[in-house]
Amino acid sequence: MLRNLIPYTNNNYKISPAFSELERSFNRLFDFDLPQKLFDTPVDLYETEDKVTLEVGFPGIPQENWDIELTENTIKISGKREEKAEDDKAVYHRKSYSSREFSTYIDLPAKVDANTADASYVDGILKIQLDKLKSVPGTTKLVVK
Repeated sequence: MLRNLIPYTNNNYKISPAFSELERSFNRLFDFDLPQKLFDTPVDLYETEDKVTLEVGFPGIPQENWDIELTENTIKISGKREEKAEDDKAVYHRKSYSSREFSTYIDLPAKVDANTADASYVDGILKIQLDKLKSVPGTTKLVVK
């Protein structure tokens, strides 16, 4: 984490107010955990007596661009969002949506039955519900509805 752009400061030396503001701006810019704030995909994982549920928040991914693989006690969730086509006649003042791919492995708190798994994608939230089971052999792919 970057704290100060000036490694040594002499207290008798006055820095220009413009430079001081610039330094504060740079310090604010780099004073955060970059991977945590910009690149993590929010995931909620919770369980009830008979189910394990995951909710992944990632808007703008079409149903066919999700890839979910389930093993005995791990799930791999991957997705890809394509960049929107730009309107040639429009003047963009801000453009935040871009192409992005992600993939994450999540350890499940219990063994689940891959054959009864259900995945749906509504309002930018991918919800996966898994029935708990004593044991599950192999790997299974899920289809998002």
